[in-house]
Amino acid sequence: MIITREQVKKTVAQAKLPIVGEELNGLVAQLQEFMDYVDALKKMPSVTASPHLPSSNIANNSDWQGESCLSQEEVLALAPDSCQGMVRVPPVIEHG
Repeated sequence: MIITREQVKKTVAQAKLPIVGEELNGLVAQLQEFMDYVDALKKMPSVTASPHLPSSNIANNSDWQGESCLSQEEVLALAPDSCQGMVRVPPVIEHG
């Protein structure tokens, strides 16, 4: 898909972004590069995987012993804080 300068200019105007001149040209180039990448991905064969089977990396790893994981109760017991069966963590992004 070819991205034109006019398409980007129209989209920039609709989004009310203050992008003009060389910055607009750079945006056109970046969007074209992105669309070229998407087109290349579309041409690649798709692979389906079963969510119930371990990935081939794990299955072929001779060191992997299939060790059991902690239960939800064990994880919650180790967590410094929990709520409704989930581990509670401090906020990463502050609202302001």
